[in-house]
Amino acid sequence: MDLTTIKDILYIGSVAFSAVFAIYKIAKNLNATLLNLNYEIRRLNDLQAASNQESKQDRTVLHQKTDRLHERVDSHENRITVLETKTRKEW
Repeated sequence: MDLTTIKDILYIGSVAFSAVFAIYKIAKNLNATLLNLNYEIRRLNDLQAASNQESKQDRTVLHQKTDRLHERVDSHENRITVLETKTRKEW
């Protein structure tokens, strides 16, 4: 083996090592980025679930208020009908 062959082998080895190290750093950076994205996705899903729950509760409360209002209106209509009937009978 002559000196140029040894230099070539060392050069190829250093290039290969650099390439492997670069791939390792890229994979490490990608993993960190994916972990951050996964965290943000989970956080947004939790926020959406909470928002959906609040919206469902708001709709339930609104329906309850509407039902109570309808009951009051029905009650008033019944009273009016009774009063009209009494008034007609008295005349």
